[in-house]
Amino acid sequence: APQRGASVGGAGTVEGSVVLPTDSYLWVLVRRKDFDGWWPQNRGAVSVDRTRWKVSVSYGGPQDAGCDFEIAALVVGPPTHELWIDWVARVKETGLFPPVQLPSRGFVLGEAYRTVTRAR
Repeated sequence: APQRGASVGGAGTVEGSVVLPTDSYLWVLVRRKDFDGWWPQNRGAVSVDRTRWKVSVSYGGPQDAGCDFEIAALVVGPPTHELWIDWVARVKETGLFPPVQLPSRGFVLGEAYRTVTRAR
């Protein structure tokens, strides 16, 4: 959830199920579809309870009403996890939220994408 094409508010819940391989992490990232970078959500990897997970996400600011947003749920290994943990630490230190790039295919162990539209 949410369903493909759903209308969402400024924030919402994304949830699903996953079977995590050993030494892997689930991250949820969001971006406005016409932007190049992605923003990790949840201040870190998402906790998985057996196979279920749920995370709060943000869909930009008021200026983004009517825009399409893409959600990525990615299972990644330690190298990408460490890069993004460092990003979270820098955000806490600086208060700046620069976007990240998604890792190349070889570093993604599993992925799911959804596109939603922020309500006007």
